[in-house]
Amino acid sequence: MSTGSASSSYRRDIDGLRAIAVLAVIANHFNKSLAPNGFLGVDVFFLISGYVITSSLSRRPTTTWSDWLASFYARRMKRLLPALLVCIAVTVLLGSLVIPPYAPAGGSSWRTGVSAIFGLSNLYLHSTATDYFAESSDYNLFTQTWSLGVEEQFYFFFPLLLWLTGFAQGRVHAARRLALAIGGLGLGSLGLYLTLANHDAAGAFFLMPARFWELGLGCLAFLTVQRQGRLNGLLQRINPCWFALPLVALLFVLKARITTATLAAAALTWLLLVALRPGSAVHGLLTRPIVLWFGALSYSLYLWHWSVLVLSRWTIGIHPWTAPGQAGLMLLLGWLSYRWIETPGRQASWPGSRAATIRVGLAAACLTALTLLGFERTALTAAFRGRPAAATRQEVERSTIPATTVTKANCSWYRGQGPTLAQSLRLCTLPARTAQSPRLLVLGDSHAGHLTGLLDRLHHDDGIGLRLLYVHGQLVPLSPELETRAWKALDKAQQGRLIEQTMAELQPGDVLVISNYLESVFGIDRRNRYADDRGHPLTRDQAYALWLGKLEALAQRAARKKVPVVVVLPLPKFTRGRDLPPPELCVREWFRPLLDPGCEFQANRARLRQQIGALSTGLKAAAARQPNLLLYDPFSVLCPAHSTCQNYLGGRRTFFDDDHLNNQGGALLYDDFLRFLSRHGLLSSPAAG
Repeated sequence: MSTGSASSSYRRDIDGLRAIAVLAVIANHFNKSLAPNGFLGVDVFFLISGYVITSSLSRRPTTTWSDWLASFYARRMKRLLPALLVCIAVTVLLGSLVIPPYAPAGGSSWRTGVSAIFGLSNLYLHSTATDYFAESSDYNLFTQTWSLGVEEQFYFFFPLLLWLTGFAQGRVHAARRLALAIGGLGLGSLGLYLTLANHDAAGAFFLMPARFWELGLGCLAFLTVQRQGRLNGLLQRINPCWFALPLVALLFVLKARITTATLAAAALTWLLLVALRPGSAVHGLLTRPIVLWFGALSYSLYLWHWSVLVLSRWTIGIHPWTAPGQAGLMLLLGWLSYRWIETPGRQASWPGSRAATIRVGLAAACLTALTLLGFERTALTAAFRGRPAAATRQEVERSTIPATTVTKANCSWYRGQGPTLAQSLRLCTLPARTAQSPRLLVLGDSHAGHLTGLLDRLHHDDGIGLRLLYVHGQLVPLSPELETRAWKALDKAQQGRLIEQTMAELQPGDVLVISNYLESVFGIDRRNRYADDRGHPLTRDQAYALWLGKLEALAQRAARKKVPVVVVLPLPKFTRGRDLPPPELCVREWFRPLLDPGCEFQANRARLRQQIGALSTGLKAAAARQPNLLLYDPFSVLCPAHSTCQNYLGGRRTFFDDDHLNNQGGALLYDDFLRFLSRHGLLSSPAAG
């Protein structure tokens, strides 16, 4: 999103369009219901940038490639870099005060900021598979800089195109050659955009080649206006209201598929750029002083509005009663940036030649980036003003036993990816303190992984040995669910290897612990399909009965080695209506008096019990038939005897999301589970006795 052109062909109405675009973006980022398609304001900016850059370069014909290119990049650097560097530096400093140093969202923010300095943040966000429309992107301090990356990458390619077509040198028929080149490349880019929209939505959104067609449309709009041909004459006779009103409605009112809305916004903006003329009502509205003021501030306002919103999300939140102050702060910071950084930076005489200007800009960018990287490595922990990590990490971590190699990366598999079995056996085993202590061998899906808070206490407080291995989305024993995707078949095969490896190693003194998310296979997901070992289809009830039979068979194998099997009964499953905020945002701090609404869950206790009742009944029947099959029920600990269950107990969060425990929740089970082990005589090793 860039601005600026030489005054000789300055179009005030384009500043007015910038104002509409930036206000739509801000409204959408404040609350999507205020402007459902407000994010399309960035698409409007792309067309404006293509128009303005072509207009600017058309007035600077030259015969020297190096001089012309240096002049172009020097102007871009003076225009964009000072405000960007200041915004990134100040936002990082403020963010470090309120974002925990161990928060993944913080690390992602710092890396996005450093990437943005060099016009690469769109590539970084794409490489991390960021979904711009997911609520998780709302907590990255520099998500908004993706559009700057698209434009800056366009600036590396576009001057070469102008030179090769002769447009930069002002040659005869160069405009026609440029239009043909832009048209051909634009059609290819549009095809890429439409293809990626169905296969790689993040690529369609973030990558410059998939956005080139919009910037190219802006260039074609300028060439159309300059040519004064029949198309231009026809559009000049049409009232611009016919284009302006649908565009405003699209940005602020209508809801449409992203691809359709993007195409419509680009087409309407192109028509407006060509059809707008002095004397029309739309031109009059767009050139009112207040509108032009917002347009002039659009670049700085675009940068700072996101900093205000994200820092607010990490602190006081965004509420109707905070919105006026937050909007006012955006305007104040945008104006200060425009008045004292952006304008002086553009108008100042930078040292020496254009090449020297570029060197100074690059040096400033590198120095800022190195400072931020050094700050991230050395000072983040000291800068954070919240509670120390030791007091809060239990509430934000899961699937990790602190100060050990038992981590999610070392002990789990998903989508065919994970450690080698030899690595996991070594890294995910913690030996018992004494020969008399039992060893827990924990298997299952992600609901085995979320027991790390419990396992941590058992190992460090009682010296119990343990090993944790699990495969996301795969039950133990293997479920009769049909796997229609190749990676799920790989995961099921891996789970089968873990089961057989564990069964082969069982010995007296071991306790086999199985924890599964049964509701996802036999309960809440109505799309599941099942088949027996010969491929015959099964109903849900038949599939569950078959799985219970496999569980009993597994227990019988363990019984032959005198090993008990403990099955963890289903946990409470909350319902959530939105993406979860980062877990660090759900920890109470002095600067966060109100938690994000997405942090807190509650549900009727009786209804939750009913949801898991059928699954629990089947397990109890299996346990009654198999003496060494023991059932541990964590429900009453996690959901005490009140009418309502909550994911906060004693003011501390116990669930990582709507169905997984965090380490705090796992540790909460410690006393009860220890009594369970003692009651069944499992706290000492028979082999040692």
